[in-house]
Amino acid sequence: MKYWTKKVYEEMQAFGLPGFYETEAELEEARQWAIEDGHDFVERAIEYNEYRMPLWEQYLPRELVEYARNHQMLTCYLPEPKVLQAMQHAKQYWEDKWIGLCNQYAQQYQSILNQLPAGAIELQENCHIHDAKIIAVRELPNNQQIHNTESYKTIEIRLAHDSEYGYRFTFEGVTQFIYDVDILNNICLYKEIDREGEQHFAFGMLLCNAKGTQDSMNQMSIVFQSVTVEQGTHLGATNCSHASKSYGLSFGN
Repeated sequence: MKYWTKKVYEEMQAFGLPGFYETEAELEEARQWAIEDGHDFVERAIEYNEYRMPLWEQYLPRELVEYARNHQMLTCYLPEPKVLQAMQHAKQYWEDKWIGLCNQYAQQYQSILNQLPAGAIELQENCHIHDAKIIAVRELPNNQQIHNTESYKTIEIRLAHDSEYGYRFTFEGVTQFIYDVDILNNICLYKEIDREGEQHFAFGMLLCNAKGTQDSMNQMSIVFQSVTVEQGTHLGATNCSHASKSYGLSFGN
């Protein structure tokens, strides 16, 4: 991944700062909801701060980190004007950075668009994979019409959205398939595509393994010659009849 990296996603989470209530009336209403729901309003806000603190310490301006440490960034209180102003500046910084990153990728994609095979374009433009779960990964017999060397692989990856809608990506002429940990049951976040040499292309996904740990982020990259895309409700069932397979870190040429 060149654009939607783990670091970028972490920074995004850090700048997803607390949203404050605007009036005492709204705050009091939220307190009452907490009582009815049976949880401690202040305690939950403190837990949120503690959960975000490692990312805040890594990415936020020092003044915001100090506000968080002394509980001035808790969502259970109305913020002081200086805290709110600092947060608004931080959010604007991230919004500008995010827009710049999106524009960079869009420019890169447009520069290679006329070189991409139809399947790769469909994969990028018509497959909305965000929040989809990887439900199957398997190696298929080689298609001899595309390649006739054992060093090339054919890899199928299936995704599902809430067991209702699904995708099947069949990558042929695969020379490399790399990921940090097993990608089965990972949740898809962002995708990108690029050229890889003269005859190959690279498809990458930023993933989350849904375990909720510090190591929950995962990246996948596959280098291929062509890809076939299928999508529809018939592909969304998670009780896939095909056995999925875990792979080593890479297939070499």
